[in-house]
Amino acid sequence: MEKIKVSNRCVKCDFSAYNFNDKRLSLGRKNLSRANLNKAKLKHLDLAGVNLRRATLIGSNLRGSNLRNSHLERANLSFSQLVRADLRGGNFRKANFEHADLTLANLSGEEKKNRSNFARASFVGSRMVKANIVNANLKRANFYQADLKGSNLEKSKLQRANLAEANLSYVNFTSADLRKVNLMGASLTYANLSHADLRKANLQGANLMGANLEDCNLQGAIMPDGSIHQ
Repeated sequence: MEKIKVSNRCVKCDFSAYNFNDKRLSLGRKNLSRANLNKAKLKHLDLAGVNLRRATLIGSNLRGSNLRNSHLERANLSFSQLVRADLRGGNFRKANFEHADLTLANLSGEEKKNRSNFARASFVGSRMVKANIVNANLKRANFYQADLKGSNLEKSKLQRANLAEANLSYVNFTSADLRKVNLMGASLTYANLSHADLRKANLQGANLMGANLEDCNLQGAIMPDGSIHQ
């Protein structure tokens, strides 16, 4: 197996279609900001603490990779494979995950002071089935037509997020902050919304069949039939 070196700082480097899985190396804590990693093979690699700010990873394979406490603000991960990847504690503010596969991925915040940051990130059309997204910052994130079936978003912050037409069946929103969230046309069948804050949320056209609404706050919310909850 070939052994290569990647310098600690490799800004704007071109690793497109590169197969890192054939090399013996760790990219953890490296500075690869603005690097081109489109279609790169990074499966099961240790990327903990890596700096990939504004990097492009379109169509890359990151299955099972360790991205804990990494920095990917404004990175482009559209169409990438992140099945079972560990993204805990990372900063993904304004990152692009459109049409990516995050099935069974872990996006949770480990504690209040180390909450995973996905504020304003885009998950349009992404697959996030059974993902673990507990205690994460998802404020103003865009989940339009995303598939989150069976995912756990307990205690996550989703103020003003867009979840229109998303598949939220069997999702756990226990104690989540969903104030002013757009849930128009979303499927919330058998979702758990107990103790969630849905004040001024828009649920017009949403499917709430079998959903648990125990002790949730719906003050000022637009209900599926268009009425406003008092």
